[in-house]
Amino acid sequence: MEREKLFEGSSDVQTPRKKSTQEILTKYKYNGDAAAAAAAAKNKLMERQEKLARMTEQSAELENEAANFASLAQQISKNMEKKWWKR
Repeated sequence: MEREKLFEGSSDVQTPRKKSTQEILTKYKYNGDAAAAAAAAKNKLMERQEKLARMTEQSAELENEAANFASLAQQISKNMEKKWWKR
Protein backbone atom coordinates (compact mmCIF):
# COMPACT_ATOMS: atom_id res chain seq x y z
CA MET A 1 0.00 0.00 0.00
CA GLU A 2 2.70 2.52 0.99
CA ARG A 3 4.88 1.45 -1.92
CA GLU A 4 2.01 2.09 -4.30
CA LYS A 5 1.51 5.56 -2.85
CA LEU A 6 5.22 6.25 -3.06
CA PHE A 7 5.50 5.27 -6.71
CA GLU A 8 2.11 6.58 -7.76
CA GLY A 9 2.31 8.06 -11.26
CA SER A 10 5.78 6.68 -11.90
CA SER A 11 6.06 4.50 -14.97
CA ASP A 12 9.78 3.67 -14.85
CA VAL A 13 9.76 1.49 -11.73
CA GLN A 14 12.00 -1.49 -12.38
CA THR A 15 12.71 -4.49 -10.25
CA PRO A 16 16.39 -5.01 -9.54
CA ARG A 17 18.07 -7.74 -11.52
CA LYS A 18 20.89 -9.99 -10.47
CA LYS A 19 24.18 -9.04 -12.12
CA SER A 20 26.74 -11.55 -13.24
CA THR A 21 30.24 -11.63 -11.85
CA GLN A 22 31.60 -10.41 -15.17
CA GLU A 23 29.24 -7.40 -15.20
CA ILE A 24 30.37 -6.41 -11.73
CA LEU A 25 34.05 -6.80 -12.62
CA THR A 26 33.57 -4.82 -15.85
CA LYS A 27 31.75 -2.05 -14.01
CA TYR A 28 34.61 -1.69 -11.55
CA LYS A 29 37.21 -2.07 -14.33
CA TYR A 30 38.99 -5.20 -13.17
CA ASN A 31 38.35 -7.08 -16.45
CA GLY A 32 38.08 -10.50 -14.87
CA ASP A 33 41.15 -10.08 -12.67
CA ALA A 34 39.90 -11.33 -9.34
CA ALA A 35 43.24 -10.67 -7.65
CA ALA A 36 43.09 -7.00 -8.58
CA ALA A 37 39.50 -6.77 -7.35
CA ALA A 38 40.46 -8.41 -4.06
CA ALA A 39 43.45 -6.10 -3.65
CA ALA A 40 41.28 -3.04 -4.30
CA ALA A 41 38.70 -4.26 -1.81
CA LYS A 42 41.45 -4.84 0.76
CA ASN A 43 42.80 -1.31 0.20
CA LYS A 44 39.35 0.18 0.64
CA LEU A 45 38.87 -1.84 3.81
CA MET A 46 42.17 -0.56 5.20
CA GLU A 47 41.18 3.02 4.36
CA ARG A 48 37.86 2.56 6.14
CA GLN A 49 39.63 1.14 9.18
CA GLU A 50 41.98 4.13 9.26
CA LYS A 51 39.04 6.53 8.99
CA LEU A 52 37.21 4.73 11.79
CA ALA A 53 40.33 4.85 13.97
CA ARG A 54 40.66 8.61 13.35
CA MET A 55 36.99 9.14 14.11
CA THR A 56 37.35 7.14 17.34
CA GLU A 57 40.32 9.27 18.38
CA GLN A 58 38.49 12.47 17.51
CA SER A 59 35.40 11.44 19.44
CA ALA A 60 37.54 10.59 22.48
CA GLU A 61 39.22 14.01 22.24
CA LEU A 62 35.83 15.71 21.97
CA GLU A 63 34.57 13.76 24.97
CA ASN A 64 37.60 14.85 27.02
CA GLU A 65 37.22 18.45 25.91
CA ALA A 66 33.53 18.38 26.80
CA ALA A 67 34.32 17.01 30.26
CA ASN A 68 36.97 19.71 30.76
CA PHE A 69 34.53 22.38 29.62
CA ALA A 70 31.84 21.09 31.98
CA SER A 71 34.18 21.08 34.97
CA LEU A 72 35.42 24.57 34.10
CA ALA A 73 31.83 25.79 33.79
CA GLN A 74 31.02 24.32 37.22
CA GLN A 75 34.04 26.02 38.77
CA ILE A 76 33.09 29.36 37.26
CA SER A 77 29.50 28.91 38.42
CA LYS A 78 30.62 28.16 41.98
CA ASN A 79 32.96 31.17 41.99
CA MET A 80 30.14 33.42 40.76
CA GLU A 81 27.79 32.10 43.46
CA LYS A 82 30.36 32.86 46.14
CA LYS A 83 30.82 36.38 44.80
CA TRP A 84 27.07 36.92 44.66
CA TRP A 85 26.67 36.03 48.35
CA LYS A 86 29.52 38.37 49.33
CA ARG A 87 27.71 41.38 47.89
